[in-house]
Amino acid sequence: ALIHMHQEGVIHRDLKSSNIMRKRVPTTGRIVYKIIDLGISLLEREVDSRLKQTVGAQMSVGFTYRTRTGLHSQQGTLDYMSPEQHSSKEAVDKRTDLWSLGVVMYQTLSGQLPFRDRNDKTVEYAVANEPHVELQELLDPGTVSDELNKFVNTSLEKKRGDRFSSAKVMKEKLEEALKTSTSGDIDFGNFISYRFDSD
Repeated sequence: ALIHMHQEGVIHRDLKSSNIMRKRVPTTGRIVYKIIDLGISLLEREVDSRLKQTVGAQMSVGFTYRTRTGLHSQQGTLDYMSPEQHSSKEAVDKRTDLWSLGVVMYQTLSGQLPFRDRNDKTVEYAVANEPHVELQELLDPGTVSDELNKFVNTSLEKKRGDRFSSAKVMKEKLEEALKTSTSGDIDFGNFISYRFDSD
């Protein structure tokens, strides 16, 4: 879904667990996941557009997510925003969504956010300047493979040039990492929205 969105020139800017929806395919019973809520998304050509400033908050699956909308890059949900999205000096590009998806992966695998239990200012500082605790340090030995640990670390690189270059590359690297993962099947349902659409 993110590959298609980026191919169409759309930057979501608010990817998080509560913006991924589970859908059951009626004919097969298969569970698929859909990205929702493009309320603050931008077309690449509109990155420098001025938008109305509001402040909001959301609750989802036991976590409090502080959603900020405003000018330029400073829009999104604080716990999922990339370093450049926290900065008022940089325009965002598609790689900000890759960071956010990396946060969702970290949360799915560990049950916690990489930068958590902080106020707004300390979250912003930590995202820009402090390393996250790697999954292999946080979880029991053998829970996460070297490849999957590396995948999440690359997703959460401070400099966007050090992250995956595109959603397509990110998908390919995740598939490679899961082949060697000892984590078993990842249950994204643990931390995403439990809403089903009726289609």
